[in-house]
Amino acid sequence: MTQSMQKNLTEDLTTQVCWECNGSMSEIIGHVESQWKSDPQIVRKGWYCFDCRTWQDAVLRERALEQEDLDYLRDP
Repeated sequence: MTQSMQKNLTEDLTTQVCWECNGSMSEIIGHVESQWKSDPQIVRKGWYCFDCRTWQDAVLRERALEQEDLDYLRDP
């Protein structure tokens, strides 16, 4: 991972610095359905900057959510 990519990632991955406008990108949570599981799997889809409307896909480990995130999403 390059230094510029590392700079954009926060420790908890809930926000990132937008590479277009240097604003704040917010995480977008979604789900994927699996033919092997009855419940959809909750994943981080990516980040969206509301200031300049830039989208960045989450890839590999970035898609995984921590257990406390899942607990919060299931029991608001």
